[in-house]
Amino acid sequence: MSTPMSPTPPSGPEDFREQLSAWHDGALPAEASRFVLKRLMQDEALRSEVGRWQAVGDVLRRNPQ
Repeated sequence: MSTPMSPTPPSGPEDFREQLSAWHDGALPAEASRFVLKRLMQDEALRSEVGRWQAVGDVLRRNPQ
């Protein structure tokens, strides 16, 4: 199992979700980020998922607890 910071392609869907999350947080190295961006460009469902993550983050930032 690769780590979220690994520049190698993930071995499974959960590995990729970890890399996608790290990419969204700006914590992924350049080579791994290119891999994630390539997948995002090819997969509408992943783009939608990232959009939902962004929407949730926006709502949470607007509503301090």
